[in-house]
Amino acid sequence: MFYCCIISKAFLRISKAFLRISRAFLRSLMRTYISSNPKIMSGAPVIAGTRVPVARIVYLLSDGFTIEQINKQFPHVGLKDLRGTINELAQKVETVPYGTKISQTQAIA
Repeated sequence: MFYCCIISKAFLRISKAFLRISRAFLRSLMRTYISSNPKIMSGAPVIAGTRVPVARIVYLLSDGFTIEQINKQFPHVGLKDLRGTINELAQKVETVPYGTKISQTQAIA
């Protein structure tokens, strides 16, 4: 009986440690690169942990800048964070259903 109690307590500690590790791992996989907070940049979407607006990154990309050139302008933002931001933005754009808003042309017709 005594050994069962010791084994079950050890198993409980191991399982709790495993849960902590797996939760941390899942959080790292689900990291968001884009955040929005009303107290930061008036709520504009920014790269998480910075004050770099996502719109600025999109404008620079549309002007022909490479990720490396953008990284030189914002050296405090890593290349991984820039790529993650762009990928997350692309995923968000893909998940927004098309045709949910009525355009002015549709309203007139």
